[in-house]
Amino acid sequence: MSSQGFMRMKKLPSTTLLPAARHNRRAIATENARSLRIDCSSSHRNIVLRGPDTPEAVVQFAKDLMAAGGARLVRKDAVACVEIVFSLPVRSEVDPASYFTACTEWAEAHFGCPVLSSDIHLDEAQPHCHVLLLPMVDGRMRGSSLVGDRQKLAEHHERFHADVASKFGLLRPPRRLQGNAKAQAAALVIDALKRRGDLVLGSKVWPEIRDMIEADPVSMVTALQVSLPPPLGRAKRSRTFTQIMISKGKGPSRERDAVPLTKAVGFQIGDKDKDRSLSCVGLAAPSASGIHLAIGASKAAAVRESTTPTPASGKSAPLVDAEPRLAFTRGRDEATGAACWDGDTGEINPRPAVSRELKACAQRSVDEALAALSRRRCLI
Repeated sequence: MSSQGFMRMKKLPSTTLLPAARHNRRAIATENARSLRIDCSSSHRNIVLRGPDTPEAVVQFAKDLMAAGGARLVRKDAVACVEIVFSLPVRSEVDPASYFTACTEWAEAHFGCPVLSSDIHLDEAQPHCHVLLLPMVDGRMRGSSLVGDRQKLAEHHERFHADVASKFGLLRPPRRLQGNAKAQAAALVIDALKRRGDLVLGSKVWPEIRDMIEADPVSMVTALQVSLPPPLGRAKRSRTFTQIMISKGKGPSRERDAVPLTKAVGFQIGDKDKDRSLSCVGLAAPSASGIHLAIGASKAAAVRESTTPTPASGKSAPLVDAEPRLAFTRGRDEATGAACWDGDTGEINPRPAVSRELKACAQRSVDEALAALSRRRCLI
């Protein structure tokens, strides 16, 4: 099986720094006794590359470096340490001492931070090394920015493979595959087995092996050294929450070319109330004078178009503004009656519309009353 060089990073707060140092130095007796992964009879083969002798001294060393550099933790859950784990595959031919020494030196130079401790564990199935870094840069603790997001983590892995792992003849682990890329990778693995005429194809357990390949083709890709096309080997870059919220979406903007609405937008409650809407927002057709909104079906009033008579026809014509504007008018429920609601347009008028005939009739009544009053005064 081809050897691969693995690297994992983790941020540790101040409360977990001492337990991590105790684990790395195998100073937790209960952990050594209960763990099924640790072979206590081989713990004497572990190698200490950097750092003080005891876990407590490692924590004190971190405090001394912070005091000397003028750095401090502003929060209790702030990142006090960055742990990097370098590992080799089982039965690898690479010398663990020389390889993990190069990994420790690379971590110190790449991140520009002091190394608190570096411990090689050979009492487990997979040889690995724990490196504790103090994320102090220019007198400040920068653990989160030092590790970074997924994109920055990918850059760390690329740099580590180019500077250290590739020089020891180790391959870069393939990225995780999902969906269509995973199915295509499994098909490439099965095709490679067929081209080689592998005996596993005629085995009785081939159906189970094929299911294992389809479930996780990454390990088989590495074992058979199958080259994946760039779209398969490259994972889709995920976006942050901020990028999603400020994104303009896919395709051209549709709001500008949208069809004007002439009725209120909302949920209908039944056949009997087709003309009634439960929505708190009503949209009217945009006119030359601006966009009219009725906000709160019974709580706001839309701005109506201003009209003026024209000398030629005597009819009213809308006043056209130079630029469209958005206007809002707020009102209370008790200030507007039910007669103000217009079911056709979905708007609330400030007051009920009065016809010209009613206005003329009211004017004649006022004129007659004034005339009668003047005649009475003349008789007196």
